Order: sequence, then structure tokens, then C-alpha cells
Amino acid sequence: MKRVALAFVLLLYISYVAVCSSIDYLNRKVDIDVTNCEIESVLKKIELQAGFNFSYNADLFADTPDATLNIRRGRVGDILARLFEDRYRYRIVGNHVVILKQKQPEPKLKQRYILSGIITDIYGIPLKSAIVYEVNGRGASLTKSNGEYSVKFNKKGREIAINVSCRGYNDTILFVNLTSNITLDVELSKSVIDNNHLKTRGVSEISGLVAENRSVESIRMAGLFVPKEAIYISDNLKVKEERFGQVSFLPSVGTNFLTGGVKDNKFSLNIIAGYSSGVRQLEIGSVANVVRNDVTGAQISGVINIVGGNTRGVQISGFANKNSGNVKGMQISGVANIVSKQVNGIQVAGFVNTVSLKKKMLNGAPKIYNSQSGQISGFANIDYYGREYLQIAGFYNRSYKITGVQVSGFYNRANSVSGVQSAAFANIATDDITGIQISGFYNYAKRLKGVQFGIVNYCDSITSGFPVGLINIVRRGYRTFQITTEETAYVAVNYKTGGRYLYSLIKVGIGDFLQLGYGIGVTTNHKKRFSVNAEVISSAVLGKELTNGIFAGNLYRFQVGLNYRIYKSLTFTTGPSFSLISANRKNNIKNSSVEDGDDIYRGNKHIKDAISDSKDIVWIGWNVGIRF
Repeated sequence: MKRVALAFVLLLYISYVAVCSSIDYLNRKVDIDVTNCEIESVLKKIELQAGFNFSYNADLFADTPDATLNIRRGRVGDILARLFEDRYRYRIVGNHVVILKQKQPEPKLKQRYILSGIITDIYGIPLKSAIVYEVNGRGASLTKSNGEYSVKFNKKGREIAINVSCRGYNDTILFVNLTSNITLDVELSKSVIDNNHLKTRGVSEISGLVAENRSVESIRMAGLFVPKEAIYISDNLKVKEERFGQVSFLPSVGTNFLTGGVKDNKFSLNIIAGYSSGVRQLEIGSVANVVRNDVTGAQISGVINIVGGNTRGVQISGFANKNSGNVKGMQISGVANIVSKQVNGIQVAGFVNTVSLKKKMLNGAPKIYNSQSGQISGFANIDYYGREYLQIAGFYNRSYKITGVQVSGFYNRANSVSGVQSAAFANIATDDITGIQISGFYNYAKRLKGVQFGIVNYCDSITSGFPVGLINIVRRGYRTFQITTEETAYVAVNYKTGGRYLYSLIKVGIGDFLQLGYGIGVTTNHKKRFSVNAEVISSAVLGKELTNGIFAGNLYRFQVGLNYRIYKSLTFTTGPSFSLISANRKNNIKNSSVEDGDDIYRGNKHIKDAISDSKDIVWIGWNVGIRF
């Protein structure tokens, strides 16, 4: 196992690749027209047009002949290849393009040397927290309050390039030939650009390098794992590198040392915790993975993944995934998934999923993200400004828009729903519901385009559909009380509520038996002088004088109303009906308990006969009454 680990570490070092910073000066285009011109002069012409500085050892081009070039709109990298072929390599640090000799084989016998000194301003005042960085990324150090620094190197007789920088000061590149321990004191001059001011705006710009800093929130949370020195270097070092991979024990103990926050890795292995600028394929950590910017691929940790930018791929953690940017793909955690912007994909958590908790304003209104995601959790799913096709939670769901299914053990809330809301207690749609709301108690929708099933249903208006419940309230819909007499009830009271044409009703009828019913109906425009409505009603028939309880059976009734509006809020109604009584076979009527009744109320006799004979009976009846 040890051999495998050592081989993996060796592979990472052999496959090391250091590429450009976030501003790739080598891709800028310039015009060059020179004849027998010294190399230094050619480089100066490129600098003036491309907006950066070349840094190199003064003796580097001693044997290089003068150049003759005539190039229009040529890439800087291509021009350098014409000048030097493949003799040199280039590193971008801040606004410097550092020209270095090609790598040479490492010496078999390594010896550790120390580069140390003091960093001051031009007046000799020591600079605290200045960064001393070896351009090849092999070491970095921060100065103490007295300006002192110390960097260790495992190489001998090699020329190394050192970048010295400090917030508010111009940085510089120095070339050192390591043959022994070296003391190097450096003076830095004040920068024209106020870097501190720029940083308060969320942007780090030093000598021409602009890099968006999106990881502030994540870094605060990551302070438990990442040393303050590593965070400071990441915030202020004007470089970004790409590597094949890295191995770390802790964020400051590994192949990237304190500079992990400026390095993107294709592969990252963190024995306990790791810290990097970005991940391009795979990162695995037993406790924590901390990434300042973006992750593409898979990120797996035993406890927590923290990403300051965007994630494209899969995140898996034992406790939590925290993203300050967007997520496209899948998040799986034992407890929580937290995303500051938007998710396109699916989140699965043992306790809670949260997305876009901070309100973003756009033209004076909350910014709504054009995302499509699904959330599944044991307790709650929250996405205030996104769109979900699926939310399933043990207790609570919150979304801006549902375009599928929202299911919870207690309470659902969304601005609009196109699909299904189902909750044990309540569903809330503050705008439209196009589909179905099902709850154990209460449903609310501003505009209903579908069906509500609950004990209490409320909507402001109904475009199409109807509520089904014990209490249905439509603030701007059809609401009316109706008192009638019919062949089965001396008095029947109906409360009807619904939309313009479709409504629901509850009914209480009193005759020889008590009827408690619920039904649905359709009507023509009830505001006109003449109108017609049709209703289907199912009622439980209850009686006192029964041999086995009070339930006598079910009465199913279809009736038509022919309506004449007498006054604005008073309507006369009458019409035929068709009824069927399905008797309770386990019950019967005590002797002489119910009279046959008058002929016009012969529905009572039909009910009695059905109960006595344990059979179903159908008949045609009537109803007449007033509506107000």
C-alpha cells in the first residue's frame, strides 16, 4: 500500500504542469516590424502593445542573434516561438511574463538551501505580510512584522525566479542562482492602483491582473481547515496555475504547501483536508475539500465539501456540501446541501437542501433564476428564487416555482405550481396553481386552474376547475346560499362556491331522514336573468329509529335547476331530479318508525322501502326554492 501511495505522489510530480494566470498575455495580439533588432528591443515593443512586462535574467539572451520580423496581429506566444523556438518556457505572474530556461533533470543528490532577507518600502520601513513566491510554485513565504522572510529550496546550482509582492506596492521579479544559503533584501515602491480599495469591491486587481473573487463566503466557513496564511496568499498572489494533481495531508502540508489556493488540479487527494483554486476532474478527501473557485468532475469527502465558485458534476459528502456559486449536476450529503445561487440538477440530503437564500434584486424586483432542479431531503427543501420539477421532504418545502411535484409531511409553499402539491397539513401557492392541491387540512391559491382537495380550500379566483372540501372559499368567484324543498326533504340548505361555471356545494337536508351531502355543479352565466344549472350530489342518509346505528345508506342525486333572477341577489329556482338510494344492508327500520308521508314527499317512502327491503331504489323527483 505504501508503494502505491509513493508511486501516486511521484506521478503527480512528474506530470506537473504550470500554465497561465487568469489573464493569458501570451494570447494577446500585436504588430511587429523589425530588421536586425536586438532581442531586448523586440521584447520592449511587445510589452508596449500587449500591456505587460517581460522578466528575465539579463544574461539570458547573450548568445541570441538579432531578430528580423514582420508580423501583423500575431499572438505573443507565436512571436516568442519564432524568436526562441523551444529554448525557453514562460510563466505569467501578475503583469509579468517570466522567461525561464527549459527544465533540466533534477540532481540526484539534493541539498536544502534557504533564501531569506527583509522586505521594506523605499524608505526602509519593513513590510508585513509581503509574499515571497518562487515562480515555479515550489515555495512561498509571508514576511513577519519586521519584514523578515525565509523560504527553503531543495535544489543546487539552479537559477530560480522569485516574485515579491505586497498589497498596495508594485511587485518585482528577481533571479537567484542557488549555490548556498542566500540573503536577499528587497525594496518595493508604492503602487498607483489602490489594491485595498479594489478588494472591497470583491475584485483583486494588482498591476493589470484582474481576478474575480467569488470565494469570500466559502473561505469564512473554511477557516476551520485552511490556515490564514494560505488564504492571504490566495487572495493576494497574482498568479494562477494548473497542475495534473496534488497530494496533501492538510491544506498547508502537501505538494502545494501554502500556495494551494492559486493552483487548479486535475486530480486532488487530501489525506485529511485540502485547499486549492479549482478541480478539473476528481477530488477525494477523508474530512474536507476546500476549493476557492470552480469544480468540474467529482468531489467526494467524508465530512464537507466547500466550493467558492461553480460546480459541474457530482458532490458527495458525509455531512454537507457548500457552494457559493452555481451547481450543475448532483449533490448528495448526509445532512445538508447549501447553494448560494442556482442549481440545475438534483440535491439529496438527509436533513435539508437550500438554494439561493440571499435575495438578489433585478430592476427593483427579486431575481428569479432560470434553473430546473429536484430536491429530496429528510426534513426541508428551500429554494426561494428557483424552479423545481421535484421537491420531496419529510416536513417542509419552499420554492419559487414548481413544474412537477411538491410533496411534504407537513407544509408546502411556492409562488406558482404547475403540477401537484401534496402535504399532510397545508399547501400554499401565492400566485397560480395549475394542477392539483391535496392536503389534510388547508389549501391556498391566488388563482386556481385545477382542483383543490382539503378540509378548507381558499382561492382568490378560479380560471378553471373547482375546490373540493368541507369549506371552500372563492373570494372573487361564485358564492350563494340556496334554500329549497324537495321530495326527500322538507327543507334543504345548500352552500355553493366555485368559479364562473364550475362549483362545489355542501348540503344539509331535513325530512324523515337527515341528509349530509357534498356535490359538484355546472351553471350558465348566473348573472343573467335566466340561467340553468346541473348538479350531482352524494349524501349520507341518517336516521334515529334504526335497528343498528344511525347510518341508513347513501343517496345519489342528479338535479337540474331552471333559474329566474328576480332581483340582483335573489333568484327563484326549480327543476326535476333523478335519485338513487343505496341502503345500508346491515340496518333496518323499527316498526312504524317512519310514516309514508304526503305524495309530494314520497322520496321519504322510497328511502324507507330501500332500507326495509335492503335494496336500491331509483325515482324521479323535484326541487323548488330560492337562491341568494
